[in-house]
Amino acid sequence: MRKLHVVFLLICCCLKGMSQDKRSAQALDLAINDAHNSPEGRVLACVRQGEYFVNKPGRGPADLDSASLALKRGEFLKKQFDSHEADGELLFLAALISKQKGARDEGNRLNDLALTYLRKKPRSDFLGRALLEKGDYLDANDDKQHYEKIALLKEALPCFDSPGYVETRATVWKLLADTYQQREQVAGHIGLALDAYQRSMDTYFSYGYRNVQDIYIEMASLYRSLGDNQQGLHYCLMAVQTAERVADSSHTLCEIYNYTGIQYLLLLDLANAEKYLLQALTLAEKFKDESGCFMIENNLQTTYRRQKRFDKAKPLIERVSARFPKHDLQNQIWRNTFYLNYYNDIRDVADGRKYSEVLLQLLKDNSRDHFPDHGQEVYYALSAFYSVSHDFRKAYAYWDSLYVTMKRFFPSPAGEASRFKEHFQLDTASHALDSAVAYLLRYSNLRDSNFTASRAAQEANLRVLFDMQKKEYELADSRQEIQILTQNEQLHRANLKQAVATRNITIGFTIAVIIVSLLLYRMVRLYRKAVRKTAKTNSMLEKLVSEKEWLLKEIHHRVKNNLHTVICLLESQSAYLQEDALRAVEDSRRRIYAMSLIHQKLYEQEDVKTVDMSEYVDALVHYLQDSFDIKDRIDFRLAVASVSIDTSIAIPIGLLINEAVTNAIKYAFVDRKNGEIRISLSEENDKIVVIVADNGVGIDPAFLNNPTPSMGLRLIKGLTGDIGGSISFNTDHGTEIKLVCGRVLAEDEELRVDELLRNIPDDMEV
Repeated sequence: MRKLHVVFLLICCCLKGMSQDKRSAQALDLAINDAHNSPEGRVLACVRQGEYFVNKPGRGPADLDSASLALKRGEFLKKQFDSHEADGELLFLAALISKQKGARDEGNRLNDLALTYLRKKPRSDFLGRALLEKGDYLDANDDKQHYEKIALLKEALPCFDSPGYVETRATVWKLLADTYQQREQVAGHIGLALDAYQRSMDTYFSYGYRNVQDIYIEMASLYRSLGDNQQGLHYCLMAVQTAERVADSSHTLCEIYNYTGIQYLLLLDLANAEKYLLQALTLAEKFKDESGCFMIENNLQTTYRRQKRFDKAKPLIERVSARFPKHDLQNQIWRNTFYLNYYNDIRDVADGRKYSEVLLQLLKDNSRDHFPDHGQEVYYALSAFYSVSHDFRKAYAYWDSLYVTMKRFFPSPAGEASRFKEHFQLDTASHALDSAVAYLLRYSNLRDSNFTASRAAQEANLRVLFDMQKKEYELADSRQEIQILTQNEQLHRANLKQAVATRNITIGFTIAVIIVSLLLYRMVRLYRKAVRKTAKTNSMLEKLVSEKEWLLKEIHHRVKNNLHTVICLLESQSAYLQEDALRAVEDSRRRIYAMSLIHQKLYEQEDVKTVDMSEYVDALVHYLQDSFDIKDRIDFRLAVASVSIDTSIAIPIGLLINEAVTNAIKYAFVDRKNGEIRISLSEENDKIVVIVADNGVGIDPAFLNNPTPSMGLRLIKGLTGDIGGSISFNTDHGTEIKLVCGRVLAEDEELRVDELLRNIPDDMEV
């Protein structure tokens, strides 16, 4: 367990850091120089500025000088305004500065003076911090000062009741619990410590802080002291879960694993004990914690002994001792002690002797006061070795040394009982039966008295917990009684309301049944009428759909015939035209044919809304070949997917293909006898992609950028804009025209059924 005075110092520093005003020194300067601020407020701003520099992270001598300057400014303002409201706070700051400069006695004296002023301001946060500072000057190992610390912490708690100090209050509760725990052998202190730890956790949880693994492990230790190992294991596992959840990689995690392993060892769950102790050892090796490694190894050796797995003990000794300098005194003591215990366990006197000799030499070369922490283990190992080797004279001698070391450095009834048990075992091995009986009686009597004292302490602790829980239950019962009376009154009112509501509901239900019956009767009549009307409507719709399809086909047929009439007229007119006019008429004729071909395809197929582009492009190309008579001169390569496209998109695409192919035939192969034109049409990601390319001479880029292009180029760009597409030209190795546009799927025309129904006479019969 960590030493309490170290914990006290660390937590006090933390508290002071948390309590500091988070405003910068510059902001505090504004408060100090603000003439509208009260004199006391300006002095307190000086004090807070001084605290800011004293507790500043990475504080240096310059920061202490700044704190002293803030103290002087506060004293000057106090004299200037003759204000004594903040005398206690100024003394508190002076005490902090003196302590940080190394003048602890002067700091203690000034802090005592500050308390005389601050106690006149109950629940002041400055009073709370001064009380915690006072506790830092007290010696935790002195009984009188120990209880004085407890009183100071209890007095400090109300000073941090405001919402801004929730975290500080939680930490003070934890500090109070740690102080109780230091004297856990005192009746009732374990119960008080458990209660304080629980309040600390509740306060932490109240503002969302959950990383309380250090509190869990302290509570586990207290329950182990009470003999409740199951509850101790529960809190150990809570500590493990919390530490692993927040990825705690500090030395605390090593302690948690070690305590958890010990708890499993006490419950004789040796597999889990080994698991957690090995994890603890790995972390101790990572932190190069020599004492921790040897203590954890000691626990692991105990685990292996109980498992009778002596084969694991020897590699463990090598693993730990190899981590530290071979000639280090502590390493030599532990290494040779562990090896001697190992050979004692397997009763190998020959191999164990060399380790006993090394330990004897270490005892000879070093003062026994240099390693009191290890003295008991050394003397125990030597006594056991000589007992195994039947040299009982030396075995008794080292038992005497073991007993003297225990009484001097680690006096405890439990330890003394263990020594008596060991002497009894030694007497039994040496056949000293009278002495064995005497020590067995002494062991039994001391064990019984220890058990009685332990039970009395447990009862006292449980009584404290019971009294505290009883008070909480009484308060809860009072609140519950008030709540029950309130609920009874509300229930009585609710019953009255329910009776009135039941009467009203009954009346309303009767009326509703009558209304619903009338509505149902009317709905049946309306339903029969609607059925007759629906049948008539369906018949009419079928007729309309049939007429619509016939009409659309007829329209496309007539449009196609009209366009062919226009083509014939243009052909007749072309007989009287020459050169440019003739070419214009021929171009117009081909464009009109491209459109008429669409209408021809529409009335020839069942679907009159979409055009199969594969059949259409094939027919268009054949027409152009015949029109220009180029079958032997230009080869066409078609890669047109069977895609059905709405007529609003198909007509512009047909015209665009017509223009691109016509231009290629007319201009791409001027100086060549043979050529190739490639036409592809595909669907990619709901887009229609049309490519018309030739291997001719290619279009001049300057012609493409001409602000007044030809009729064909204007028509291509205009058609692309009409269908919301994009057009691109590539003039490398010929001409490639690429169109990308949206694909409009044919949708069935929506029939306005509601209008049809309105137009059907209501008196119509089927």
